[in-house]
Amino acid sequence: DTLPLCGLVGLGLGYSVFCAVIWPAFAIVIPPKLVGTGYGIPTSAYNLVLGLFFLLVGVLTKDDEDLDDVSEEKYTDVEWFLLSTCLCSIVTVFMLWHADRNMGNMLGLPTSQHVKAVKKNTMISVGARDY
Repeated sequence: DTLPLCGLVGLGLGYSVFCAVIWPAFAIVIPPKLVGTGYGIPTSAYNLVLGLFFLLVGVLTKDDEDLDDVSEEKYTDVEWFLLSTCLCSIVTVFMLWHADRNMGNMLGLPTSQHVKAVKKNTMISVGARDY
């Protein structure tokens, strides 16, 4: 049955796109003096979440004696959990996109225009101070 494989490939692509969009944005919205910390905190949080996900997937996997190892019912709760996290990621990306549009569309600028905006000190910094 190829349906579970298609779902897993879709989830993998969704998580990959989320990371490909979010991680490069840190360098744009974080002041240059705080880029190391700006990458360190989310990386630590991301690794903590990944560690907890493995434990949660183990808890959600049904350990019923009536189910064999390849039963579709064994991983139903895991599939719903992964789908919900993927949907939360999509919602987060749209919320960030909307917030960026309201604040001048800085994340959508090409790198050369972003550098010019930072040099002119026109970039809006949210929640971070330049030390």
